[in-house]
Amino acid sequence: MSRIYPDFIKRILDLCFAIPLAIFFFPWIVVALLFPGVRMVKKQRVGRNTKLFTEYRLRCPLAGPGHWLESTSFHRFPALWNILIGEMSFIGPRALREEEAMPEEGRAHPRFSLRPGYVDPWWVRVRSNMTFDDPFAVDAGYVRDVSFKTDVGVLLR
Repeated sequence: MSRIYPDFIKRILDLCFAIPLAIFFFPWIVVALLFPGVRMVKKQRVGRNTKLFTEYRLRCPLAGPGHWLESTSFHRFPALWNILIGEMSFIGPRALREEEAMPEEGRAHPRFSLRPGYVDPWWVRVRSNMTFDDPFAVDAGYVRDVSFKTDVGVLLR
């Protein structure tokens, strides 16, 4: 598999989308933090090459504006920072908690050869047609077939 797309082109596309989105949404994130109970949280995740990183999100009470923030996935917008600094990609395998990232038979899962995604193929499947396939198998398939066409397919679902 050629590494040009996942290592170079995908990163350029991430920046082309993340920079304008960050410019637009970061002021709104600051406004959201003014609502009672809304706060920034840091979550430890395992990223590319099994390196730990901190993913940023908004924690929202479910009453009032918190419900809207969660239902629109606005609570995930602080992770744009993770994309900007290269810890995440827009599309990629799920970002796992450390306890979920147990090595398979002493080897790292192929998912760790890519940056974890803000949007992951497994979650898109769950949201679009409610099939709860094995997330590790979906991630392995994504890693095996990663391409511009695959990423566009994930976005269009």
